[in-house]
Amino acid sequence: MNNHFWHFPRKPLFLNYYFSSIKPGKISYQGHSGPSGGNAIDERADLSMLKSFSESLDRRSSVFWYNNKAYTEVYDLVTNSFVRIRKEQFALSNSLNAYRDTTGTAAHTSGSQAVSNALQELFQKNALALIWYSQRSYRRKFKGFDVLVNTDFYPLYNALIFLELDGRSCFGMGSSGVLEEACQKAFEEALLLLYENSHAEFLLQGKSRLSYQLTDKEQKGYFKSLVRNAAEGNFKEADIGEQGDVKELIPNWIHHVYVSLIPNHYNPLFKVTKLYSPDLFASLPYRDIVLAEKGKSILRFINEKNLAKVPDIPSL
Repeated sequence: MNNHFWHFPRKPLFLNYYFSSIKPGKISYQGHSGPSGGNAIDERADLSMLKSFSESLDRRSSVFWYNNKAYTEVYDLVTNSFVRIRKEQFALSNSLNAYRDTTGTAAHTSGSQAVSNALQELFQKNALALIWYSQRSYRRKFKGFDVLVNTDFYPLYNALIFLELDGRSCFGMGSSGVLEEACQKAFEEALLLLYENSHAEFLLQGKSRLSYQLTDKEQKGYFKSLVRNAAEGNFKEADIGEQGDVKELIPNWIHHVYVSLIPNHYNPLFKVTKLYSPDLFASLPYRDIVLAEKGKSILRFINEKNLAKVPDIPSL
């Protein structure tokens, strides 16, 4: 198995950010190959490399329990109790009415920080559904760009930003108890996706590109309409420390959030955690997935009749 790591120490494209990419060998499990690579940017080169390595670990681990009907003991962050759940709930799934990607997965040397990061990602993807399909957001500006902020997961803010730079455009999302930090994370994710697309096009000499990362005109126009119709927010900053109780991050309309360690055979120094909630989407909330889901608490905020009137969500 060949592992590849690229680090671009120069800062030629986007402000003062370093881009890192790692591509470990793929894992084949029950005839399926899971995702494996990780990409990241940061203003510090060492953190950029560490972030890309961490992402590659959680993506590799997501395939191990695919279609595994055996039960495992997991912890419910809401009820503070242990329960037994099938392992497949913490792995990838292609079933439309139970679709799962790597959403809610994180790797970190600290188990508690891995759980916190995974929870923020899980909420972030679900907040995207509420911003996009239900217009549940407030508008603001960040570095001159339009941002929509969802507060349904308070004390966490989830920010969706739209960037247009050098003739390219892309969305990004970020989550944090500090609004400015959530916007900064969204800004950096959008830069990362723009960089990935730009670099892929350069390598392929302009013949092809990762078009799923680009923004189409319909999405761009719809986002601008959301901004026009959104009210300006009066935001209260939440005081969330790294050592805080992760349960305090979970709003009361979510009844269960299960957390489990998942297999990581690549680097045991990192804890890879996966979160699953029957109340939330377990993947990017594409329109077909939202329509196929039943009984989730988040659906109370979504009018399914309106879904046909809006473009599908951007891929983040």
